[in-house]
Amino acid sequence: MSSSVGVQVVNDGMRYDIDVAGVRGTLRVAQGHLEDLSVQDVRSAGNDVENGLGASRTRAAFSRYADEVLVRDTEATLTRIRNAIGGVSAAMDHYVGADHTMTADALRAARALPPRPAVRHPLSGSAAEQ
Repeated sequence: MSSSVGVQVVNDGMRYDIDVAGVRGTLRVAQGHLEDLSVQDVRSAGNDVENGLGASRTRAAFSRYADEVLVRDTEATLTRIRNAIGGVSAAMDHYVGADHTMTADALRAARALPPRPAVRHPLSGSAAEQ
């Protein structure tokens, strides 16, 4: 499976190929959009609607709805988005750290292997390195 941020997961082979720069770029974009949103914007829009309704039962009902539902849901949604961005960012940090650890471990293991002995070529009788 492949996506626009370069994540490739092959379940049966357990192969993960994550484009770290792509994911981090997407997180930066999401963070930027998140900074453009605020509960104050929702409150302000609600105030505009209330002002248009004048003094009425509809205004009172809308005001209660705006405070109890719109503002609260907006706050909860923004919190979930912040948490999701933070969680993906932390996961990327762990992924990169694990990738560096695996690379270092593989290099250490490769360097610890004994050198391969010379192999005699059956036709010439001379030793050849492989």
